[in-house]
Amino acid sequence: QTYKNIEIILIDDGSTDNSGKACDELAQTDKRIITIHKKNDGVSSARNAGLDIASGNFVTFVDADDTIKPDFIQTLHDNFEDSVDMTVCAYACVNEKNETTYLSQKTKNEKEIFSREQAIEIMLYGKVFAGHCWNKMFRKSLLTGLRFNTEMPLYEDLLFVTEYLLKAKKVSYASECLYNYFARTTSASRGKMTSSKLKAFDALNVIDSKLKANYGSWFDSFVNYDRAVWALNCYAILCYDKKNRKTYNSFLKKQIKDYGNNKHLCKKEK
Repeated sequence: QTYKNIEIILIDDGSTDNSGKACDELAQTDKRIITIHKKNDGVSSARNAGLDIASGNFVTFVDADDTIKPDFIQTLHDNFEDSVDMTVCAYACVNEKNETTYLSQKTKNEKEIFSREQAIEIMLYGKVFAGHCWNKMFRKSLLTGLRFNTEMPLYEDLLFVTEYLLKAKKVSYASECLYNYFARTTSASRGKMTSSKLKAFDALNVIDSKLKANYGSWFDSFVNYDRAVWALNCYAILCYDKKNRKTYNSFLKKQIKDYGNNKHLCKKEK
């Protein structure tokens, strides 16, 4: 990274290959690197372990199979201002063939400043940036008492970022693509349909209640959009998973019936 004054915390979340050993060897070559070895307990637990010992003024997350551009830290760090509490950059989704399958939407300017309310709307709509924690930088001071919910296997990062934004003032967005997300076909949000995928609706219900407590019905249409989109995503999985269609069809059908008639879902892109 072009920005050198960093603390790198590597979380070995119960890996069964040589990853833990590789982390220890890297730590011996660079005093900025710290390795934590723990039993496998999921991504939220791993991220929380890092947050518990992070000592810097700012925090960012990088998933193990993703890549970042050399100026990722520099750009996100430099875009903080007195009233800015979170910085974000554009990202690309990359598949196993190293092909770019998605590139986040560009804004009119290379750098944009959004209010808290604008940022929440944009995040829930997910066209410019979404609720991922990995293409963002956070103020450590605002993370006090805030951790990832280990009971939520999906949308745990959207819940985390929503809770953070409720404590933040403004958000700075850089339209330069600095983060490459590896979209593995066997990731938690893909593969066969299971009951754990319905946990995403639990996370959205928690998000809904927290936003309602602060803003009433302001964000209802955006949360409902996410409910409908996730239901459609589950239906897409069931197209290739005939065995589980009967099990989940009635629940998903109700989600579509309740939330499918949504102005954001039906909105035409300019």
